Amino acid sequence: MSEMLERCARVIYEGRNGLGATPWFRRDARHKEPYYNDARAVLAALAEPTAEMVEAGRDKLDETQGVWAEPAYIAAMFRAMLSKAKSE
Repeated sequence: MSEMLERCARVIYEGRNGLGATPWFRRDARHKEPYYNDARAVLAALAEPTAEMVEAGRDKLDETQGVWAEPAYIAAMFRAMLSKAKSE
Protein backbone atom coordinates (compact mmCIF):
# COMPACT_ATOMS: atom_id res chain seq x y z
CA MET A 1 0.00 0.00 0.00
CA SER A 2 1.45 3.34 -0.96
CA GLU A 3 1.79 5.99 1.70
CA MET A 4 -0.29 8.43 -0.37
CA LEU A 5 -3.11 5.94 -0.96
CA GLU A 6 -3.21 5.20 2.77
CA ARG A 7 -3.22 8.91 3.61
CA CYS A 8 -6.04 9.69 1.16
CA ALA A 9 -8.17 6.78 2.40
CA ARG A 10 -7.71 7.89 6.02
CA VAL A 11 -8.67 11.49 5.20
CA ILE A 12 -11.81 10.30 3.40
CA TYR A 13 -12.71 8.09 6.37
CA GLU A 14 -12.17 10.88 8.89
CA GLY A 15 -14.06 13.38 6.76
CA ARG A 16 -17.09 11.14 6.47
CA ASN A 17 -17.14 9.89 10.03
CA GLY A 18 -16.02 12.95 11.99
CA LEU A 19 -14.96 13.31 15.59
CA GLY A 20 -15.69 10.41 17.86
CA ALA A 21 -15.38 7.77 15.14
CA THR A 22 -13.25 4.71 15.72
CA PRO A 23 -9.66 5.71 14.89
CA TRP A 24 -8.47 4.62 11.45
CA PHE A 25 -5.65 2.49 12.84
CA ARG A 26 -8.18 0.40 14.75
CA ARG A 27 -10.27 -0.43 11.67
CA ASP A 28 -9.73 -3.81 10.04
CA ALA A 29 -8.80 -4.26 6.38
CA ARG A 30 -12.35 -5.20 5.38
CA HIS A 31 -13.71 -1.94 6.76
CA LYS A 32 -10.94 0.11 5.14
CA GLU A 33 -11.33 -1.31 1.61
CA PRO A 34 -14.19 1.00 0.49
CA TYR A 35 -12.10 3.99 1.55
CA TYR A 36 -9.11 2.67 -0.40
CA ASN A 37 -11.39 2.34 -3.44
CA ASP A 38 -12.54 5.93 -3.02
CA ALA A 39 -8.93 7.10 -2.67
CA ARG A 40 -7.97 5.22 -5.85
CA ALA A 41 -10.84 6.93 -7.69
CA VAL A 42 -9.69 10.37 -6.52
CA LEU A 43 -6.10 9.69 -7.54
CA ALA A 44 -7.30 8.43 -10.94
CA ALA A 45 -9.31 11.63 -11.43
CA LEU A 46 -6.18 13.65 -10.72
CA ALA A 47 -4.10 11.65 -13.19
CA GLU A 48 -4.26 14.22 -15.97
CA PRO A 49 -3.09 17.66 -14.84
CA THR A 50 -4.95 20.73 -16.02
CA ALA A 51 -3.18 23.36 -18.10
CA GLU A 52 -3.10 25.61 -15.05
CA MET A 53 -1.42 22.89 -12.97
CA VAL A 54 1.24 22.35 -15.63
CA GLU A 55 1.84 26.09 -15.85
CA ALA A 56 2.21 26.33 -12.06
CA GLY A 57 4.70 23.45 -12.05
CA ARG A 58 6.69 24.99 -14.86
CA ASP A 59 6.73 28.39 -13.16
CA LYS A 60 7.86 26.87 -9.86
CA LEU A 61 10.66 24.94 -11.54
CA ASP A 62 11.82 28.10 -13.29
CA GLU A 63 11.57 30.13 -10.07
CA THR A 64 13.42 27.69 -7.82
CA GLN A 65 15.84 26.02 -10.23
CA GLY A 66 16.19 28.55 -13.03
CA VAL A 67 15.13 25.87 -15.50
CA TRP A 68 12.43 26.10 -18.14
CA ALA A 69 10.70 22.82 -18.98
CA GLU A 70 8.37 21.75 -21.74
CA PRO A 71 4.75 21.43 -20.59
CA ALA A 72 4.77 17.78 -21.70
CA TYR A 73 7.71 17.12 -19.34
CA ILE A 74 5.90 18.69 -16.38
CA ALA A 75 2.73 16.71 -17.15
CA ALA A 76 4.72 13.47 -17.46
CA MET A 77 6.40 14.07 -14.10
CA PHE A 78 3.04 14.74 -12.48
CA ARG A 79 1.56 11.55 -13.96
CA ALA A 80 4.57 9.53 -12.78
CA MET A 81 4.17 10.82 -9.23
CA LEU A 82 0.46 10.02 -9.17
CA SER A 83 1.10 6.59 -10.65
CA LYS A 84 3.44 5.88 -7.75
CA ALA A 85 0.86 7.19 -5.28
CA LYS A 86 -1.71 4.72 -6.63
CA SER A 87 0.64 1.73 -6.60
CA GLU A 88 0.34 -0.90 -3.95
